Amino acid sequence: MTITGDYNDGGGAVFAYRNDGTVSVSFDGRDDNAGTVRVRNEAGDTAVTLDGNAGDGAALIAVDNASGFTRVTLDGGDPSGGGTITLQAGDSSSTVFLDGDSGDAGAIEVRNNLSQTRVLLDGEDDNAGGRIEVRGEDGATVVRLRGEEFLAGDSGAVIEMDAEDGTETIEIDSGNVTGNASLFVDGTINGDTKSAVVKLDNGEERLLYCTESPEIWFEDVGSGQLHNGFAEIVLDPEYRQTVAIDASHPMRVMVTLTDDCRGVYVKKLGDRFQVRELQGGRSNATFDYKIICKRRGAKYQDVRLPKFERPGVGKDRGVQEQSWPGRKEDPGEPTHVQTPQEGSNQP
Repeated sequence: MTITGDYNDGGGAVFAYRNDGTVSVSFDGRDDNAGTVRVRNEAGDTAVTLDGNAGDGAALIAVDNASGFTRVTLDGGDPSGGGTITLQAGDSSSTVFLDGDSGDAGAIEVRNNLSQTRVLLDGEDDNAGGRIEVRGEDGATVVRLRGEEFLAGDSGAVIEMDAEDGTETIEIDSGNVTGNASLFVDGTINGDTKSAVVKLDNGEERLLYCTESPEIWFEDVGSGQLHNGFAEIVLDPEYRQTVAIDASHPMRVMVTLTDDCRGVYVKKLGDRFQVRELQGGRSNATFDYKIICKRRGAKYQDVRLPKFERPGVGKDRGVQEQSWPGRKEDPGEPTHVQTPQEGSNQP
């Protein structure tokens, strides 16, 4: 062991040697204006460094591998004002980065071998709450978890997922109060059963289930009245924009009489349908009706019992797009539709 009182321009030092005479531990009282401790490996290369003033005025701890490359760094004062911990890969790229003061809040980053951030945990996202981001190969964020969606809106926690082109396809929002949570999926939701939770007068909650169908239908319902044996119902123009109605996809109309008459039949005409009393009857009977039409769009209007493939199947590891062949419908009159309203007289 050697102790010197004037080493490196005025600072004391302590050296501990191995049997072969190489330095194994050194304590330097003045290394770049601050004390350092170095622990060296068998080859004499520094393996651990403790520096009291590492460039930016803060203490530093560095751990090196057998080749002398730093693999772990603990820095007491990052330029942004907070301590940092950095873990490096074999090629010296940063793979994990913990920052005590990143934009006024702590952050943890996991990076690839190009030092590009792939996972980010940020303690404060624009003063609105913590966030977690998972990014794709191109660096674009594909999954986000945020503690608060809007700075002023206080809308609650949010989980967002993006498609490969960057558009948001899934969002789960906890809402700002009980009952305001929401789920948005730009795609298909598959599952076992679909139900609503409904509270009874006594406070108990019960499940009510959706009606299922082998095809994709949109329905509308209403009521009308015959006037001298005739009524005409004009369909909702907005409803019409959501459904396919043509010779291959005729609308279905079901009428239930709620009054006495000789019976009725339905005639479909463009954007409306007519209800006529049988045998020339001229009553003013009332009725209810239901309209059922196929959802508009090639992806929907010809679907019937498509095959389901569980997520994880196929190149995208998800449910693949199906080329669902449709069932041939019975030919019918082309129609063109508008809102259910009370029947009107026709002279």
